[in-house]
Amino acid sequence: MRILTILISLILIINGAMAGGFKLYLMGQRQLGMGVASTALAQDASAGYFNPGALVFTPHRANLLFGGTAIRPITQYAGLPPSAYVTAMDTVVITPIYLYGSWKGKKDTPLGRWALGFSLTNPFGSTTRWPDDWKGKYLTQEFAINTLALQSTLSFKVTPKLGIGVGFRYLAGTLLGRKALPNTSSNGADGNAQYSGTGAAWGLSLGMYAALSDKVNLGITYRSRMSIPLDSGIIRFTVPPSLTSQYPDQSFYSEIPLPSELNLGLSYRPQERLLLSFEVQWVGWQVFDSLHIYLQEEVPGFTTYPERAFKNTVNFRLGGEYSLSTNTMIRAGGYFKNSPVPQLYVSPELPDANSIGITAGFSWRIIRNLTLDLAYVYEYTGERTSSFSAGGFGGIYRSTQSNLGIGLGYVF
Repeated sequence: MRILTILISLILIINGAMAGGFKLYLMGQRQLGMGVASTALAQDASAGYFNPGALVFTPHRANLLFGGTAIRPITQYAGLPPSAYVTAMDTVVITPIYLYGSWKGKKDTPLGRWALGFSLTNPFGSTTRWPDDWKGKYLTQEFAINTLALQSTLSFKVTPKLGIGVGFRYLAGTLLGRKALPNTSSNGADGNAQYSGTGAAWGLSLGMYAALSDKVNLGITYRSRMSIPLDSGIIRFTVPPSLTSQYPDQSFYSEIPLPSELNLGLSYRPQERLLLSFEVQWVGWQVFDSLHIYLQEEVPGFTTYPERAFKNTVNFRLGGEYSLSTNTMIRAGGYFKNSPVPQLYVSPELPDANSIGITAGFSWRIIRNLTLDLAYVYEYTGERTSSFSAGGFGGIYRSTQSNLGIGLGYVF
């Protein structure tokens, strides 16, 4: 178990300590190319994640998928007028991955009404990394919430046109942070605090998939809220020798609340080669009302401004897929994401804003059983002005993001 915990922690750090964002939607290149409008689709093994009820309707008895996405965010900060101060986050790349597998019983047998699946994904991730000497260094220099989800899925065909499913989710998470402290050493360097913690939680994913007609399908999914307890976090301080006794390295406790989700999707096939999909998503972000870091011993100058006051959101997605031939498909789509962060709580740790994404995708069947999937997303979040009253640090944030994904799928 200790080896498994270490492995999960390494995957979390590699996949989440490089860029910004909080809820990720990069769990499949076919879905990403279609604007992530995936709840009413039964294309491959990834249905176990997007809609457990659809897994039993996928076209192959056994399927493996693997892929990842390179995300390159660009975020700039400008001080409120009349300030002329401007800086930018470090530009780095995050690489969330996914792995899926599925198996269905043989058709026309009792087991033909059942399907099993598993998945490994990075569903949530938020990392901001600012220059060490930037104006907000006493608020944050680096902040990250990262997750890795393992899910096993059971799907059952109630009737020839109705499927239901359940997914059992194990989600591991880490919290990482770093900030300067206002106690300068003799060489002019600031003090520093670094903290990290790891924990895990269990949750459920429920899905229903229905063929309303030969051309129209309906999908509904629900993912439960979770809360990841961080029981054994460690915080370490770097301060001048004369202050060491006031800043002992110590453990801390925190808890990462993660929202529930409700997705409603419709897919429509107006002709054999064309597939369209639309989706509405509700996310219960209101549970993310605070993020406390409880130290064993209080230290001077270490403040985290725990109140978050997130609000629930509704997001929209639309996409299409067209078969150029039996071996080649193209995709396009778009989405609109509402930010859960109120203006008074937009901080340099989570400089979030409403965003619009434009997506495109391509699939090529390399050989009979092996397919290559590509997807590209450009996300524009525009400009967000924040007063961040809790920390007294207002500013204007501007962000864009480019994502390039690649995946392979093999059917048996």
